Amino acid sequence: MRSLFGIRLAMLAIGVLCLTACATGGNKMTAYYGIGFSASQDSPDIEVLNYQYGTLDKVFFAPSRGALEQKDIFYGGNLNGFLPRGEFLYVKWRIKTTGEVLEDRVDLRNRLPENLEDLKVHFVCHGRQLYVFVKWPWDGKPWTKGMPRDMYKPVPGGEQRFDGKRIQQIYPDPVQQ
Repeated sequence: MRSLFGIRLAMLAIGVLCLTACATGGNKMTAYYGIGFSASQDSPDIEVLNYQYGTLDKVFFAPSRGALEQKDIFYGGNLNGFLPRGEFLYVKWRIKTTGEVLEDRVDLRNRLPENLEDLKVHFVCHGRQLYVFVKWPWDGKPWTKGMPRDMYKPVPGGEQRFDGKRIQQIYPDPVQQ
């Protein structure tokens, strides 16, 4: 009788330890959110040549190897789902008028909001600068309207409201007024 109680107690302890390890370790799923870009709408003067978003050990938003080998140009893309928290964003782009090729890699570990639930991470290349924005869901504040191409423009102070949503610039650090 006593050994049966000991076995049950040991199994319970192992179960609790396993659940704790699953909840706190590794590359856990954090929230349902999205990552994307729309170069054709946001910055028609550039061509995206490559992009990667992911963790240091796994990229989960990037063009296919075949598209990169064919030197395709990417005018937009998005990924929505239960995604691991991104640690970096890499973008390579070309300015159409000059042919200049630029690239930037952003460390997002201290830039993304703590809770990514229902957010949209969006990147834009404006000329020689990469910008990364977070779009928050509607918060009940007054609805504002604007042209879609103006949604992801750099804003002094780093935030603007657009169609009832808050758009926050997280890279580069916004210029304070």
